[in-house]
Amino acid sequence: MRLFYQHIDIPLVGLSKFTVIHRMESIRRTILKAAIKRFSHFGFNKTSMAEIASDAGITKTKLYYYYTDKEELEQCVLRFIWKEIIDKQYAVAYNYKNNLMEILDGLLELNANFIKKNYAIFLSQNMKYLKEKRYNEIFYHKASEDLELISYLLKHAVNAGEISLHEELNVVTTNYLRIIRALSLESCISDIITGVPNVENIDSMLTSQKLATKAIFLPKVKKL
Repeated sequence: MRLFYQHIDIPLVGLSKFTVIHRMESIRRTILKAAIKRFSHFGFNKTSMAEIASDAGITKTKLYYYYTDKEELEQCVLRFIWKEIIDKQYAVAYNYKNNLMEILDGLLELNANFIKKNYAIFLSQNMKYLKEKRYNEIFYHKASEDLELISYLLKHAVNAGEISLHEELNVVTTNYLRIIRALSLESCISDIITGVPNVENIDSMLTSQKLATKAIFLPKVKKL
């Protein structure tokens, strides 16, 4: 964590190092919340650092003490919201009780609702993925998190005797996620290009993803 004691207008006299760090982290969270709100409504390109600073109740100069540029703030926002969705997805996956199809549908629905809530960010992140290689590292990290989650779920389904896999677990998981991501991009590609969100496309995406999930996994479910 970077510290800028000499720049932050927090009175330091009589304050412990822990208190100063705590206050700085509180300001960082305030900035992050303001950025998420702005990005969720207007996307990355149509949001300025000045607007975020105003929403956070700080000066633009102070904002740059915490985030060196807008790109750093965008990446912090993506990491934050991705951690939030991954945590919620694991909470769903932990409820597995020989109900793989129900859990997979629940994960897809959770993801679709999350996209609806943050649709402008979803469009912006996909445009970054398609056009800007310097964002690849955080996208690859998100992909590895998704792979770990679905692998965890399928492994439990196999161990419980609910499904039978004739291919390697990693192969099934990787190809399934590729299909889900492709359907996500296909359903929203016009919105990504134009930057104009159409939430109805998310419903279409969810329907396609559920159909693909059934086509892939229903034949693998063991008949009782």
